[in-house]
Amino acid sequence: MNKTLCIPLSIPIITAALLVAVISPHAHSELNGELEVNGYGIYEEFGAALYALKLNTLSQSDTAAELLENNQVKILSLKVIANSLGQRQWCRFWTQNIAINISSADLERLADSLLDMCDQTATDLAHGDHIEFRRLTYRTTEFRVNGAEVSLLEGEGIFEAFLSPFVDRSPVSSELKLGLLSNSSEESIAASVYSTTLISDSRLNLAQIWAPEPELEPVIQPAEVLLDSGQIFSDVALPRSLEHPLAKISQSSNAPPTQAWSPNLDNNQPMRYETASLVRPEFLASYAFMPSSVSEAHRSKDGGSRIFKTPRVSLVEIQEYQNISLQKVYENIIYPSMSLRRNHQGSLRLMVQIDKEGGIQKIDSLEFTDYDRLNEAAEEAVAMAAPFAPPPLEFGEEFFDLLLPIT
Repeated sequence: MNKTLCIPLSIPIITAALLVAVISPHAHSELNGELEVNGYGIYEEFGAALYALKLNTLSQSDTAAELLENNQVKILSLKVIANSLGQRQWCRFWTQNIAINISSADLERLADSLLDMCDQTATDLAHGDHIEFRRLTYRTTEFRVNGAEVSLLEGEGIFEAFLSPFVDRSPVSSELKLGLLSNSSEESIAASVYSTTLISDSRLNLAQIWAPEPELEPVIQPAEVLLDSGQIFSDVALPRSLEHPLAKISQSSNAPPTQAWSPNLDNNQPMRYETASLVRPEFLASYAFMPSSVSEAHRSKDGGSRIFKTPRVSLVEIQEYQNISLQKVYENIIYPSMSLRRNHQGSLRLMVQIDKEGGIQKIDSLEFTDYDRLNEAAEEAVAMAAPFAPPPLEFGEEFFDLLLPIT
């Protein structure tokens, strides 16, 4: 996979904010229609419309700062208006666009919740699928699909992270940002598309399909594994059918936990494996490195947990690579003299496919300006910035999809 990585209230509104901290999450999940519509919008990639969006708030906000800073209940709704949307494309959108708009510290703190949302999106999306992020408290956001709760996402500012690609300093579309902040008319094109996009009857139980199977109690069987370099101990014995040469990977709890699964190489020590604050017995590191056929066959035993999936590159590493690459592009931008004289301005977003060595394979425009000279100048700056540093790739990947917003 390449990485690549858009209420009925029975109480006065004045007291609603106070109850956010005391009403149970499931009570919050019933909040719906009486929130005000803050705006509508449509998100496009490569000229194709993917989502129709609606933002509901307790009170109107016409600036991004006000919207991101107030502590009110909000609902961000997305309806898929493309024929289909791949799971990889969905996750790439969130991880890369959130990484562009929030700090490294916030990204590291929220990475587990962001990746969990991607993990819980267990299939491709189809036309009419309705995704909701419901801000219950500053720390809790309900993730819903086609009207049913999938999970509660935790972390301070988690809702604001999901909202940031649309209204923060580097929005996916200036027009979309304006629409979500403008109290769009119910007669607008975006509002009409949103209201007429309906969930297919065959997709109503999608949340149940995505829900993980109940976890089975692990069989605790102390086992000792002898290695050439010494001994390691595990409190979980792997079935004999899962024995694999990569089982000779030791664990270490000395290194601080990270937000993603990743092998940590050290020339002076055996390979160790970092975990992300798991509240379950640790498995041998090799379990996550099993061949895909074995991993897939046994994944249901852990309800789809990332422990059985191919290790990920950390989101912070992706963010750092994007920032360094974007800076290199800006150093090579030459503003066309004719555009300066005519005061032509605009923003665009490029998707650049980078190979293992940092070379450019292709450049695509997710969003472009109204002026050909500016669009060409941006692509020329990317070409002049090459080669880039070798990108952070997941195991088995050949290319990295680099997202570059240029304003």
